[in-house]
Amino acid sequence: INETIPNDPSPEIFGLHPNAGIIRDLNASTQLLETLNRTQVQAVKSVSDEDVVVGMVKDIQDQLPEDFDIEEAKIKYPIDYNESMNTVLVQEMERFNNLLREIRSSCKNLHDGILGKIVMTPMLEEVAAALALRKIPASWMKKSYPSLKNVGSYIKDFVVRLNFLQAWYDEGKPSCF
Repeated sequence: INETIPNDPSPEIFGLHPNAGIIRDLNASTQLLETLNRTQVQAVKSVSDEDVVVGMVKDIQDQLPEDFDIEEAKIKYPIDYNESMNTVLVQEMERFNNLLREIRSSCKNLHDGILGKIVMTPMLEEVAAALALRKIPASWMKKSYPSLKNVGSYIKDFVVRLNFLQAWYDEGKPSCF
């Protein structure tokens, strides 16, 4: 029996597309690598890691612009049936403001937590662990657009997107149209 029944049967046996096997293997390898990373961070925790995270937090905070003024945007670009892109602009500004606030608050709280000004909560420890691994924290990803980049590239991309929205707001149309 052991020789005739495969350990990993083809997804087609279960009525799935053949690509389901690729997704299964990808999920298994992702889970393995995340488990290895989690054990590595717990074993390598040191003062230098805290210094690196504080430096990253300061760098991230320096790169982030101010929030968009949503009320001003609604006045400049009112919601109109014939101008549907106005709605898109305002909604995207609101989404990016939510993400900006999440990143700012978690960075500020993490900085204060590392310095001992506030208590390090489990959420802040997760953010610190993710930043130490150069990963995007899960609390950011809940409010973010999908991305597989490391945290440095993610912040650069995020700033480019914010600049795009600001240029759209200033010029009245997206530069790609």
